[in-house]
Amino acid sequence: MDVWAAAEKIPLPQFGSRFNNFEVAFRLECLPEYRVTGEADAIKRFRENPANRPPDFNDDWISTLKAAQRRAAVVRRVRVLPEVPNEYLRFEFEWGYRTNAAFGEDIRYLEQKELIRSTLPCAIDYWLFDARDAFLMVYDSIGQFLGVVKADLAATNLLSKAASDLYAKSRGNIGTYFSNAE
Repeated sequence: MDVWAAAEKIPLPQFGSRFNNFEVAFRLECLPEYRVTGEADAIKRFRENPANRPPDFNDDWISTLKAAQRRAAVVRRVRVLPEVPNEYLRFEFEWGYRTNAAFGEDIRYLEQKELIRSTLPCAIDYWLFDARDAFLMVYDSIGQFLGVVKADLAATNLLSKAASDLYAKSRGNIGTYFSNAE
């Protein structure tokens, strides 16, 4: 059975509106690379000159983080990392995470082997809002975004517990991951 075909997909505007009203948002990122629409040019520019980050890169997300700060909301992210860093992760860190952290996002990391020992039954990307609304982020095998599915109550409870466990096990300062791997 194709679970994705049978799942109730959430329209992106409906999912996006959830970022306007939360106290604590949690994101788990598990894939080694994401093929996000519009990011190909940015990755190319990063390859050419990592220090030449466009000033408006990721502005929409920065606006979301600023709005969250104004209402004292918390945004947490746990990034699952492979043993060996890849170019995409360096791009994410240099052009995304550093700036996101400067605007209040608490970005931590967890090594892949630690995820395997967690309470989460499989590696799945998701957003959890206020420990009661979970949204599964669905990607294909090469990291292309397919859509969002709202988790049912049982899955939300599992993902909420996993979020607490993973956040507690994770480490801060994702930059140390790159310096330790070199």
